[in-house]
Amino acid sequence: MLFLWVYAVRRRNAGVVDIGWTAGLILMALGCTAAEPGWLPRSALAAGMVLVWGVRLLAHLWTRVIGRPEDPRYAALRVGRGDKADFFFLYLFLGQGALVVLLALPLLLVRSNGRPGFSAWEWAGVGLWLLALAGEYQRALGLVPPSLAGAGGSFDAPPPRWFAEAKLSGVSLDAIFDISFEGRSEEHT
Repeated sequence: MLFLWVYAVRRRNAGVVDIGWTAGLILMALGCTAAEPGWLPRSALAAGMVLVWGVRLLAHLWTRVIGRPEDPRYAALRVGRGDKADFFFLYLFLGQGALVVLLALPLLLVRSNGRPGFSAWEWAGVGLWLLALAGEYQRALGLVPPSLAGAGGSFDAPPPRWFAEAKLSGVSLDAIFDISFEGRSEEHT
Protein backbone atom coordinates (compact mmCIF):
# COMPACT_ATOMS: atom_id res chain seq x y z
CA MET A 1 0.00 0.00 0.00
CA LEU A 2 3.02 2.25 0.48
CA PHE A 3 3.83 2.14 -3.24
CA LEU A 4 0.20 2.80 -4.07
CA TRP A 5 0.27 5.82 -1.75
CA VAL A 6 3.28 7.21 -3.67
CA TYR A 7 1.29 6.76 -6.89
CA ALA A 8 -1.71 8.52 -5.30
CA VAL A 9 0.44 11.45 -4.19
CA ARG A 10 1.80 11.89 -7.71
CA ARG A 11 -1.65 11.61 -9.29
CA ARG A 12 -3.44 13.60 -6.55
CA ASN A 13 -6.06 10.86 -6.40
CA ALA A 14 -6.43 8.99 -3.12
CA GLY A 15 -9.31 6.95 -4.56
CA VAL A 16 -6.80 4.34 -5.69
CA VAL A 17 -6.78 3.15 -2.07
CA ASP A 18 -10.11 1.45 -2.77
CA ILE A 19 -8.62 -0.36 -5.74
CA GLY A 20 -5.59 -1.32 -3.64
CA TRP A 21 -7.45 -2.90 -0.76
CA THR A 22 -9.76 -4.80 -3.11
CA ALA A 23 -6.82 -6.14 -5.13
CA GLY A 24 -5.00 -6.90 -1.89
CA LEU A 25 -7.90 -8.96 -0.61
CA ILE A 26 -8.01 -10.92 -3.87
CA LEU A 27 -4.29 -11.66 -3.55
CA MET A 28 -4.69 -12.64 0.10
CA ALA A 29 -7.50 -15.05 -0.82
CA LEU A 30 -5.25 -16.73 -3.36
CA GLY A 31 -2.36 -16.82 -0.90
CA CYS A 32 -4.47 -18.22 1.92
CA THR A 33 -5.68 -21.01 -0.33
CA ALA A 34 -2.12 -22.20 -0.79
CA ALA A 35 -0.80 -21.39 2.70
CA GLU A 36 -2.26 -23.86 5.20
CA PRO A 37 -2.93 -27.57 5.03
CA GLY A 38 -6.58 -28.49 5.05
CA TRP A 39 -9.36 -29.69 2.83
CA LEU A 40 -8.65 -27.97 -0.50
CA PRO A 41 -12.24 -27.93 -1.89
CA ARG A 42 -13.44 -25.87 1.11
CA SER A 43 -10.58 -23.44 0.79
CA ALA A 44 -10.97 -23.18 -2.98
CA LEU A 45 -14.69 -22.43 -2.59
CA ALA A 46 -13.99 -19.68 -0.05
CA ALA A 47 -11.28 -18.19 -2.27
CA GLY A 48 -13.59 -18.44 -5.28
CA MET A 49 -16.30 -16.54 -3.45
CA VAL A 50 -13.82 -13.79 -2.58
CA LEU A 51 -12.55 -13.74 -6.18
CA VAL A 52 -16.04 -13.37 -7.66
CA TRP A 53 -16.86 -10.56 -5.24
CA GLY A 54 -13.43 -8.94 -5.53
CA VAL A 55 -13.08 -8.97 -9.31
CA ARG A 56 -16.57 -7.48 -9.69
CA LEU A 57 -15.79 -4.74 -7.18
CA LEU A 58 -12.32 -4.15 -8.65
CA ALA A 59 -13.77 -3.65 -12.13
CA HIS A 60 -16.38 -1.25 -10.74
CA LEU A 61 -13.81 0.75 -8.78
CA TRP A 62 -11.37 0.84 -11.70
CA THR A 63 -13.94 2.56 -13.90
CA ARG A 64 -14.79 5.04 -11.11
CA VAL A 65 -11.21 5.96 -10.18
CA ILE A 66 -8.70 5.58 -13.01
CA GLY A 67 -8.62 8.55 -15.37
CA ARG A 68 -11.26 10.45 -13.39
CA PRO A 69 -11.11 13.25 -10.85
CA GLU A 70 -10.59 12.33 -7.22
CA ASP A 71 -13.65 10.94 -5.44
CA PRO A 72 -15.45 13.81 -3.64
CA ARG A 73 -14.97 12.08 -0.25
CA TYR A 74 -11.19 12.05 -0.66
CA ALA A 75 -11.14 15.51 -2.23
CA ALA A 76 -12.96 16.89 0.83
CA LEU A 77 -10.44 15.17 3.11
CA ARG A 78 -7.61 16.64 1.05
CA VAL A 79 -9.02 20.17 1.38
CA GLY A 80 -9.74 19.73 5.07
CA ARG A 81 -6.21 18.51 5.84
CA GLY A 82 -4.47 21.16 3.76
CA ASP A 83 -0.68 20.77 3.57
CA LYS A 84 -0.80 17.65 5.75
CA ALA A 85 -3.21 15.77 3.48
CA ASP A 86 -0.58 13.51 1.91
CA PHE A 87 0.60 12.32 5.31
CA PHE A 88 -2.99 11.79 6.41
CA PHE A 89 -3.53 9.65 3.33
CA LEU A 90 -0.39 7.68 4.15
CA TYR A 91 -2.08 6.55 7.37
CA LEU A 92 -5.27 5.84 5.48
CA PHE A 93 -3.43 3.66 2.95
CA LEU A 94 -1.52 1.78 5.65
CA GLY A 95 -4.75 1.29 7.59
CA GLN A 96 -6.41 -0.17 4.51
CA GLY A 97 -3.44 -2.53 4.17
CA ALA A 98 -3.97 -3.67 7.75
CA LEU A 99 -7.67 -4.15 7.00
CA VAL A 100 -6.77 -6.47 4.12
CA VAL A 101 -4.78 -8.65 6.52
CA LEU A 102 -7.59 -8.62 9.09
CA LEU A 103 -10.21 -9.57 6.49
CA ALA A 104 -8.01 -12.42 5.26
CA LEU A 105 -7.71 -14.07 8.68
CA PRO A 106 -11.04 -15.93 8.37
CA LEU A 107 -9.76 -17.40 5.10
CA LEU A 108 -6.82 -18.90 6.98
CA LEU A 109 -9.25 -20.37 9.48
CA VAL A 110 -11.27 -21.86 6.64
CA ARG A 111 -8.11 -23.35 5.18
CA SER A 112 -7.09 -24.86 8.52
CA ASN A 113 -10.32 -26.90 8.68
CA GLY A 114 -9.13 -30.27 7.38
CA ARG A 115 -12.41 -32.09 7.91
CA PRO A 116 -13.46 -33.48 4.51
CA GLY A 117 -16.91 -32.72 3.18
CA PHE A 118 -19.18 -29.72 3.42
CA SER A 119 -21.65 -29.33 6.27
CA ALA A 120 -25.25 -28.21 5.91
CA TRP A 121 -24.21 -24.87 7.46
CA GLU A 122 -21.58 -24.42 4.79
CA TRP A 123 -24.07 -25.06 2.00
CA ALA A 124 -26.55 -22.70 3.65
CA GLY A 125 -23.82 -20.06 3.83
CA VAL A 126 -23.00 -20.49 0.15
CA GLY A 127 -26.70 -20.09 -0.62
CA LEU A 128 -26.82 -16.88 1.42
CA TRP A 129 -23.75 -15.58 -0.41
CA LEU A 130 -25.38 -16.39 -3.78
CA LEU A 131 -28.52 -14.55 -2.70
CA ALA A 132 -26.48 -11.49 -1.72
CA LEU A 133 -24.55 -11.61 -4.99
CA ALA A 134 -27.78 -11.87 -6.97
CA GLY A 135 -29.04 -8.79 -5.13
CA GLU A 136 -25.98 -6.84 -6.19
CA TYR A 137 -26.42 -7.83 -9.82
CA GLN A 138 -30.12 -6.98 -9.78
CA ARG A 139 -29.14 -3.52 -8.60
CA ALA A 140 -26.44 -3.18 -11.25
CA LEU A 141 -28.90 -4.21 -13.99
CA GLY A 142 -31.42 -1.59 -12.88
CA LEU A 143 -33.94 -4.08 -11.53
CA VAL A 144 -34.09 -2.32 -8.16
CA PRO A 145 -36.54 0.58 -7.73
CA PRO A 146 -34.80 3.99 -7.86
CA SER A 147 -35.85 4.69 -4.28
CA LEU A 148 -33.65 1.78 -3.16
CA ALA A 149 -30.86 2.18 -5.73
CA GLY A 150 -28.46 4.42 -3.84
CA ALA A 151 -27.53 8.05 -3.43
CA GLY A 152 -30.01 10.16 -5.33
CA GLY A 153 -31.68 7.08 -6.82
CA SER A 154 -28.73 6.61 -9.15
CA PHE A 155 -28.02 3.12 -10.39
CA ASP A 156 -24.42 4.24 -10.98
CA ALA A 157 -23.80 4.61 -7.26
CA PRO A 158 -21.44 1.97 -5.89
CA PRO A 159 -22.77 -0.87 -3.79
CA PRO A 160 -22.79 0.12 -0.13
CA ARG A 161 -19.34 -0.62 1.25
CA TRP A 162 -20.80 -2.16 4.41
CA PHE A 163 -22.59 -4.74 2.27
CA ALA A 164 -19.42 -5.85 0.53
CA GLU A 165 -17.45 -5.92 3.77
CA ALA A 166 -20.22 -7.81 5.57
CA LYS A 167 -20.06 -10.56 2.97
CA LEU A 168 -16.38 -10.99 3.70
CA SER A 169 -16.54 -10.51 7.43
CA GLY A 170 -15.76 -13.27 9.85
CA VAL A 171 -19.44 -13.44 10.73
CA SER A 172 -20.45 -14.65 7.29
CA LEU A 173 -17.39 -16.86 6.91
CA ASP A 174 -18.12 -18.43 10.30
CA ALA A 175 -21.57 -19.37 9.08
CA ILE A 176 -20.43 -20.34 5.61
CA PHE A 177 -17.47 -22.48 6.54
CA ASP A 178 -18.26 -23.80 10.01
CA ILE A 179 -15.14 -22.21 11.53
CA SER A 180 -16.18 -23.06 15.06
CA PHE A 181 -15.08 -26.69 14.54
CA GLU A 182 -13.20 -28.62 17.23
CA GLY A 183 -14.29 -26.27 19.98
CA ARG A 184 -12.79 -23.18 18.32
CA SER A 185 -14.89 -20.07 18.21
CA GLU A 186 -13.98 -16.80 16.53
CA GLU A 187 -15.76 -13.58 17.51
CA HIS A 188 -16.26 -11.00 14.79
CA THR A 189 -18.10 -7.73 14.77
